[in-house]
This record gives sequence, C-alpha cells and structure tokens, in this order.
Amino acid sequence: MEPDAVVAFSPDHLNTVFFDNLPSLLIGIVDEFSGPNDGYPPVAAKTLRSDPALARHIFLATLRADFDPARSESLIVDHSLLVPLQIMGLDPVVVPIVMNVLAPPILSAARAHAFGTAVGAAIRSYEPDLRVLVLSDGGVIQEVGGPRIRPGRPDGTPDQAWLAHVIELLGAGEVERLVEESTPQRIAEVGNAAGELLTALAMLGALGTSPAPELIEPEPEIGHMFGVWRAEEGG
Repeated sequence: MEPDAVVAFSPDHLNTVFFDNLPSLLIGIVDEFSGPNDGYPPVAAKTLRSDPALARHIFLATLRADFDPARSESLIVDHSLLVPLQIMGLDPVVVPIVMNVLAPPILSAARAHAFGTAVGAAIRSYEPDLRVLVLSDGGVIQEVGGPRIRPGRPDGTPDQAWLAHVIELLGAGEVERLVEESTPQRIAEVGNAAGELLTALAMLGALGTSPAPELIEPEPEIGHMFGVWRAEEGG
C-alpha cells in the first residue's frame, strides 16, 4: 500500500502507562519511539520513525472536537502496536495513539468511535496531503489471567458467539449497530481484555464511512480477526 504514514490506534497492557498516570487517550508527539517494553518474545525490538507535525495536528484537532487526549513527547510502546507492522512487513512513519481499553472505567464504544471520527477529520484536513494507513490492533474476546483462561494457557476465548457476531456485523458494514451493541456490560461478559475491540471501532470511525471490509478473517482460537477496509476515494 506504500503509505506515507500510519496512524495507529493501539491498546496498552499497563506497560507504557500504569494506574499512577492512566489517560483514556494518549497521542505520541515524538520524532521516534521504540518497543516493545514488555519483552514479548515474538516481536523484535525496534525504533520507529514518527511525524510530530501530523501528531500535533491530530492532537489539536481532537481537542477542538471536545476530546481530551493526553500527549507524550517520550514514548516506549508494548508489543501490541508492533505486532501488525511486523506481520505486514512495514517499517513506516507511525503516529501512535494509545487507548486505555483494558483498565475500567474504559471509554464507551460510542466515544471511541466518535474519537476515531475526529482523528479521521484531522487527517483529511492536514496539509500536506498524505497517503495514510489507519491501523488498529487488539483482540475481540480475550480473557487474560482470569477465571476463564484455557488449561495450561495464560488466556482464553470465552465467547465465540460474540466473535462470530462481531464479524457478521462488520462484514455487512453495520458499524453503528456494533457500536450500539458493544456496551460495557457486553464487553465485560466476553473477556477481561475484550475492550480492545474499541480500537477497531476508533479505526472505523476514522474511515468516515461504514464500508464492508475487503477482507475479514477470524482467528477463533485466540479471539482475534484480521480485516482490511478501504476508504472511499478522497477519504
């Protein structure tokens, strides 16, 4: 796809930020950042270039849209943001947006989607005109270290029906319905890490439309999915 920049909505697993300083939304305004800071073995340590001018533009635009993101000018991220880039073989310029979707109270699905919409509007209003890939990462039905983990594993996937339902709605382009159904109660029921779905809702908000995906592939065993969406021309 040869993007000029990647804007990445990513969860954090209490590695980059912790309870002593835990913003709901955090935008990295940095020349570069590194990771992973959690020593996740499958992910190679690396330093990524960023675009502080684009990041600052997104930060100010979302403030004007009545959101209250924190900002960081020194950032080390955990494995979550790096995994999809490694899978895709990309080494791009990345603007990192870290979302607290794991430590309650978390954002509502509607708020996450609306924030993504504001980020998308900021990207479109930015000069120069860039080819931007919007990325989200995280699981859909994961339980990590809780009572619903699988024997001999640190995690579990306790609600396969929810994963199938999410994929069905996304496949039909019914993002607004998914936002409505992704209540805090429903998310809590399907896994203590299931709030990571909110990063996908933010990404879809940034697209500015509710298109059906070009590709969507579930990974039921680990509670994930892979999806590809393309914004409309000029979007």
